[in-house]
Amino acid sequence: MQDYLDPPRTEDQIGPEEIESATLKQIARWRQTVADGDQALFEKRLASARVTAVQLPSVLSQELITTEPLPAWTARLQFIVENIESADFSLDDNDLAEIGFLRADKPLPFEHLFVPMVIVARDRTQEQISATKHLLSDDAISDLQRLLLVRLSEDFNRILEAEPRAFMCVD
Repeated sequence: MQDYLDPPRTEDQIGPEEIESATLKQIARWRQTVADGDQALFEKRLASARVTAVQLPSVLSQELITTEPLPAWTARLQFIVENIESADFSLDDNDLAEIGFLRADKPLPFEHLFVPMVIVARDRTQEQISATKHLLSDDAISDLQRLLLVRLSEDFNRILEAEPRAFMCVD
């Protein structure tokens, strides 16, 4: 992920050997991730997307990454990742019970994964609205945090439902 968050380099800063090496490493990581290194299974999964192993280097070419500007959301993602890495988010069940936006009677799928993101968002928001924070009650702030947690959980669930279908083997 960090490779995609670093500032893009232009084509004249990257040699063809580096592009080829990076592409081959990317393919190897992908094969290991989606097919446990099994080439035949990997090719079946590629076939379901109508792509062959021969086409992969051009599909995954670093040139596409380096010539296109990164979407604006990547800066926000980088901020979140850096803040989560720099903070201590080793939360246990006792810590989670004290977080106001979690509801023991209405748990959300994967909420433990999103607690650090909501805390980073809360901290950033508090910095930005410190002068007007008195206009929001603690309950309103907790409700907004809960809303963010619900949205993250729902979006993640949709991805989990769709992603396995994308990798189903086609015979």
